[in-house]
Amino acid sequence: GDNSNGEGQIHCHGLAWSNDANDATARYRGNNIFYVAMYDHMYVRGYVENVPGAPMCGCVEQMPTVSRSDCTQVDLVETIKIVYDSSASAFTGKLVEVDLTFNACRGIHNRNNDLYAYMAKLFYQGDLTPSQFGEAGQIITNTNCDQATRMGLNNNGMSIGYDADAANWTKVAGRDDFFEGEPFGYKAFMDSFFVHSQTAPSEASIQAGTFPVGETPIMMRICYTCVATHRYIFYRRLTPMKDDTTNLLTHILYHKGNANGQNVWNVDFSLHSTMQDALSGDNPWQCPDNTFNYNALFTGNCSPDGSRVNNQHSYFSHQHLQQDIAYYVNKPLEEGV
Repeated sequence: GDNSNGEGQIHCHGLAWSNDANDATARYRGNNIFYVAMYDHMYVRGYVENVPGAPMCGCVEQMPTVSRSDCTQVDLVETIKIVYDSSASAFTGKLVEVDLTFNACRGIHNRNNDLYAYMAKLFYQGDLTPSQFGEAGQIITNTNCDQATRMGLNNNGMSIGYDADAANWTKVAGRDDFFEGEPFGYKAFMDSFFVHSQTAPSEASIQAGTFPVGETPIMMRICYTCVATHRYIFYRRLTPMKDDTTNLLTHILYHKGNANGQNVWNVDFSLHSTMQDALSGDNPWQCPDNTFNYNALFTGNCSPDGSRVNNQHSYFSHQHLQQDIAYYVNKPLEEGV
């Protein structure tokens, strides 16, 4: 299906066979192709269009990357007539009848009707080479296509990244394809965020313990692999830090909790979907049951409308959930250098 995004349903179907020309999967591959392509798909189901930019039918390396594919295997019963020639003391055999049936392929780990699992079975049986199986794995992947996307980008001399406006943003941390060095240390981050931010608080506001509109430092998180609502999140700081030892950035990147009461949702910070809202304080994000989940770093499982959105956070200390993430503060890159 298309998840109601309007693109229409796409059906992927494949088949595979052994490198051994005498194996039944190889000998009857033509029958299998005809059954799937001409009878079952075109005649029975009416599947007659291709995905734009790709052939309707082709070898796996010619096809677009997909999360999974159905597949069909040939099951058969062959009747062979054997004759003994007593004068020559020899047997001769002749294939006289073949009963073919076409069924959903049976792959490893009881994964049926799954082309990748079926090719894995052929590989483990020695019927496919490692390169053949590996190439299929690059095309048929159930990892949200991330690895295949990276391979395609690399093949074209491109990479994942974000072209931040240096007049407005300074990167303070990044991981995976957004990595450009270790995260800012305590002093570098605190000066960037609370002193050199374009919306840095005045000394009077710091002493008052709360920041008015126009004096709220902004942090932007970019997450390439997150769902659309969470690809850009703007953190609006509302209060100063209560001590000079807690590293707010380190806490956001690595640690659960609310930084000993110094990073409390709707008290010390709010989250927004746009820079404009973060500057004005409009349209703050809501949390399920009005409760921020401090185990889900930075996002709290919250969202623009308050519905629960899980697994959009990341611990920088290990490969965890979302990757390709970067944090920026609203400070000109050359400011305070």
